[in-house]
Amino acid sequence: SGIKPEIDLRDFSLEHYHNFVADDSFHQKVIEQSRNLEISDFKFDLDKLTSFLGQQLGIKLSAYIPELNKTHVQLRISRPNHLDINPPHRDGYLSYWKDILNLWIPIAGCDSKSSLPVLQGSHLHNENTIVRTASKSAKINGNIYHVPCILKTKDGTLKLRRPNPKYGEALIFTPFLIHGAAVNLNTDSTRMSLELRLRIT
Repeated sequence: SGIKPEIDLRDFSLEHYHNFVADDSFHQKVIEQSRNLEISDFKFDLDKLTSFLGQQLGIKLSAYIPELNKTHVQLRISRPNHLDINPPHRDGYLSYWKDILNLWIPIAGCDSKSSLPVLQGSHLHNENTIVRTASKSAKINGNIYHVPCILKTKDGTLKLRRPNPKYGEALIFTPFLIHGAAVNLNTDSTRMSLELRLRIT
C-alpha cells in the first residue's frame, strides 16, 4: 500500500487483489514495482535451487543475467476480467533471454482457467514457419510489448493449452517455447505467479 497508503488492507488476500486494485492505472504502478524484482527481494537460497536444477537437468545454471547486470525475478499478476497479459511470444527473441531456462511458479489463484498457456512442441518450430510482429509493435490495453507477438505458425492459429501445475510444482521451459496470452478466466480470483529466469552457462 506504499503506492496508495489510504487503502485499507486488513481484509487483503492475494486472490482478492482485484478488489483492491481495480483501476488499470493503479495496477500499472504496482506492475512497475513487481516486474523488476531481484533475488535479494526474497528469502530463499537461489544458489541452492540453481545448483539442484542444474544437477537434475545435467546443465550448469546461473541466476545472474550478464546483459542486465543482475538477477531477475518477476511477479505476474492477472486479474479476472482484465487483459493483464503478454501476447503469445518466445522469450528468446530478446537477446538477454536467449540462453535462459524459465521457471513459472504458481503463487495464488492458479488453476486450469488461469495458468500459463503454452504451445506444446513449439520450441522445435523453425523461425520460417512462424508469423510474428516486429519488436515493440504488439499492443494490448495500451501497453506496448518489447517482445514480438506470434500470430500463427505453419499449423495455423495457435492452439495453446494450459498445463496446471499444483502449488509446490513449476513449469520449466526453454526461451523458444511459445507461451503467453494468459487471460484469467476465473470470475473472482486474481492469479499470481512467479517467474525465475536462470541462465544456461
